[in-house]
Amino acid sequence: EVKLESAFVVANEIFDAFSCDLVYEKEGQKQQIMMEDHQFVFVENDNERLLKHCEKYKITKGEIAVGYEQFAQTMCKNITRFDFLTFDYGELYPRNDFSTRIYSKHQVFPLFEEGLDLEKLYKNSDITYDVHFQYLIDCFENAGAKNLSYQTQLKALVEFGIIDLLEMVKKYASENEYLREVQKAKTLLEPIGMGDRFKMALFRK
Repeated sequence: EVKLESAFVVANEIFDAFSCDLVYEKEGQKQQIMMEDHQFVFVENDNERLLKHCEKYKITKGEIAVGYEQFAQTMCKNITRFDFLTFDYGELYPRNDFSTRIYSKHQVFPLFEEGLDLEKLYKNSDITYDVHFQYLIDCFENAGAKNLSYQTQLKALVEFGIIDLLEMVKKYASENEYLREVQKAKTLLEPIGMGDRFKMALFRK
């Protein structure tokens, strides 16, 4: 519903919340994973859209996001000029494995973990998965936007000046406040944590 001449949009962890299809190929047989009565069911994958997607990105197992194309097209249609900046966890290329996981009461469970009460978790938990960034980039570029940058959160935040911000806090705030902000920054920047796990993509139209 939003229509603008120009905008700067920041979207933090939005694309991992889009719906996705689950596909699985074993011994050349292409399957789609469905849910019936809170149980997983493997059915023959005859969905042309999914088959083309798997062939293009060489996916044999994992998630295929639903809605990226429409989102990118709507952005490009409704905003004449924009910078769109997003952070999310994922990789440029598909990992050919399932990353879908369930968050419930501050605990995380792999989607296919044995013993999960899927009926109890249904509509009472969050479901998420790793973002396939090359597909996201293709969606925006096909819609008319340009991908200006794709890099780790660590590199992006350093380039954006997070170290300079910490120096300002050190100069003008108390030592306790400064140490608190340093700890927050470390959480975002740790190479073995969010710093490398999260990626940044910047699009411009």
